[in-house]
Amino acid sequence: IIKHDITFDELYDHLAIRIIVDNVKQCYEILGLLHASYKPIPNRFKDYIAMPKTNQYQSLHTTVIGPKGNPYEIQIRTQQMHQLAEFGIAAHWHYKEGQKPKKFKSDLSWLRQVIELEKETDQPKEFLEDLKEDLFMDEVFAFTPQGDVKALSRGATALDFAYLVHTEVGHCCIGAKVDGHIVPLDHPLINGNRVEIMTSKTPNPKVDWLQFVQTRQARSKIKQWFKRQSHDDLIIQGEEKLKEYLKAEGLHLNSLIKQDVIDSIIDELKLSSINELYLAIGQGDVSSRRVLMMSLKRIKKEPKPMPSNETTQIRHRLRKRKGGMIRVLGESNILVNLAKCCSPLPGDDVIGFISKARGVMVHRTDCRSMLQLDDEAKKRLVDVEWNHDQDTDKFPATIQIEAFDRLGVLQDIMGVITEAQLNIREIKSKLLKDETRFRATIMLELTNTEEVSRLRRSLLQISDVVSVNRLIK
Repeated sequence: IIKHDITFDELYDHLAIRIIVDNVKQCYEILGLLHASYKPIPNRFKDYIAMPKTNQYQSLHTTVIGPKGNPYEIQIRTQQMHQLAEFGIAAHWHYKEGQKPKKFKSDLSWLRQVIELEKETDQPKEFLEDLKEDLFMDEVFAFTPQGDVKALSRGATALDFAYLVHTEVGHCCIGAKVDGHIVPLDHPLINGNRVEIMTSKTPNPKVDWLQFVQTRQARSKIKQWFKRQSHDDLIIQGEEKLKEYLKAEGLHLNSLIKQDVIDSIIDELKLSSINELYLAIGQGDVSSRRVLMMSLKRIKKEPKPMPSNETTQIRHRLRKRKGGMIRVLGESNILVNLAKCCSPLPGDDVIGFISKARGVMVHRTDCRSMLQLDDEAKKRLVDVEWNHDQDTDKFPATIQIEAFDRLGVLQDIMGVITEAQLNIREIKSKLLKDETRFRATIMLELTNTEEVSRLRRSLLQISDVVSVNRLIK
């Protein structure tokens, strides 16, 4: 009464009768007798035998005006249907003995959908919410042009129908016809609609779709598509970075692939494919310089030497200090500063740049400012390495997170960072133009690159997080 805002007089099921018969034919015979003897109430008849619910529930539901004008809700079902409704699909299995495998398989379609949902969902809480939606949703039944019945939650749209037919049909959907009339993708469906989906040759989901789709399947598939796009973009970025570094040494990626050099590197890094290598480079877990040096080692080629005049005079041009996190030319106690443009961390491949007033500025090897040096400036580069005797210091690093904007997602992100016991220096967030996603930029205090990798993996487990990247200017 509270949920639907109705009065007691508007309830139709406080007087109810359940009729259990031997077979489906008798269900419809009883229905005919009832409607012949008592006046049915319009819009209160539901045929869940011809069109079962997604959880395989079957019955005929009708409401009639009985003696003394009282409404009675009547359910008509077979003993087999009753067993499933009362005790569930597991208790229902013994009825299946002797049936053909194809029929048995179709009866378990809902159970297969639940298993698929569990595989696609990273978070148990989200899985339970989606499962409850499937179990307790009000349903509408729509038809494909071939006459197949599709059950959707009430309020579902033509786009939801497209994703229910097939994931690729949803991704490629550009329009829909309902009962022969062209409708927008957010058109809500009602019982009996005949839906035809119009598609393009290439997938092109829109983030705006998340604002009106109603089913968990459609939401999940759209989000997964955008996650995969971010994943693919990082692979492309990693490949481009690697090509650029190899080119500087006169090497070509294709020739190294043909010589199995890259395959050997992939095995040593314990990766499974070249795309995983590109992804690791794109995410910053593996540097292009590291792959370059591993390549040079395998083809017996020495890297280009540093100018001798710089390397021999370095100790005299820089004043020393006690201790240090960076060794210059194998020496510690030399004045160094970490560049703010790329905020290197222990574990990053780094290079030193001799400045006139600030000693050696330490950059990541893939820092944009280092990649853009002219030939004259490159003479001021010097080899540096991390001093692993000092691995307890904290260093600033900035990560950028893109996520779908839902209630509590930022709280989930903060929870992961807090659980990792990381200190936050600064956080900024803004809603993107599509108004369905936001971007958070977070400056943290970290010990090394391994902490970044662990944090990235944890954050990507949050269902609505699309991408996690470490910012390098």
